[in-house]
Amino acid sequence: MAIITVVGEVVVDRVRMEGGYEDVGGGSAANTALALARAGDRVELRARYSTDSLGQYLRNITASAGISLQNAVAAKEPATLVEVTMDRAGVPEYRFHMEGTADWQWSPEEISRPLPEGTQAVIIGSLVTVLEPSAHVLLDWAKSIKSESTLLCFDPNARPTVLEPMGLADTARALIEEWVQVADIVKVSDEDMRWIAPDQSPLVVAAEWSTRGPKLVVLTEGSQGVVAYAHGKLVCVLPGVSVDVSDTVGAGDTFMAWLVRGYVELPVEEREESFGLVDVIAMANHAAALNCTQRGCNPPSHRDVRKFYLYTNH
Repeated sequence: MAIITVVGEVVVDRVRMEGGYEDVGGGSAANTALALARAGDRVELRARYSTDSLGQYLRNITASAGISLQNAVAAKEPATLVEVTMDRAGVPEYRFHMEGTADWQWSPEEISRPLPEGTQAVIIGSLVTVLEPSAHVLLDWAKSIKSESTLLCFDPNARPTVLEPMGLADTARALIEEWVQVADIVKVSDEDMRWIAPDQSPLVVAAEWSTRGPKLVVLTEGSQGVVAYAHGKLVCVLPGVSVDVSDTVGAGDTFMAWLVRGYVELPVEEREESFGLVDVIAMANHAAALNCTQRGCNPPSHRDVRKFYLYTNH
């Protein structure tokens, strides 16, 4: 059982459906924390929950999943609402209603509470790492808490449709580069990488990132699979996992959860180049694929991932 803290946004996803909509809990950090809890890990989620009705709805969902909220913040600002529509392939499109909302207002006092004893990793990413005032507050904090025993894990999870209309694309790209240099583990999708570094190959950039400080950089390529690098060297290339896709909501967050939980359980000597590390990446790939067979972010249990992994590899 891993002990992990997740930091970031928790939002209401208003999913457009025939005849109306359905409100569900969402946000990259919330999805990652849920995947960890479903896998049986001890997880706390540091998020700013609005005291309005939507915020309390989100807080109740998180608590009911067995996720610790001991360091969550009760925020006076409103909750963030995200309109979600699906294309024919089940790929979501998001429209954020986020001006002045709770998720982006972290203060140093709020985030600086001690980590739970034995915390092995902190996972952070998405918009909270590139929108001020939170971005630099969280970046400074992240630099202060990472250590040999507490790894910092980063997923840019870029949102161009939010950042570009706000005129923040270049600022966000620069901040992402700063986060990469601080992080121990980076997970990034090829779609995000093409936005972050539009004139370069995602594979080349991922390899280069792995020379800047991270112990591991993993590039996910959807149905095409996964490529991983350590210290500029290729660790593995894994194919995609074939499943009947309902939609892809939360797939990247589920992958991140399983990547980090597996990595921290590896002996230190197996964390760079080993069959154990490849096995961890492969398990994350399978967990994300299983999530895609469900509607919305619905991460699998540890038992289901193990069964699926064994079935598809034997």
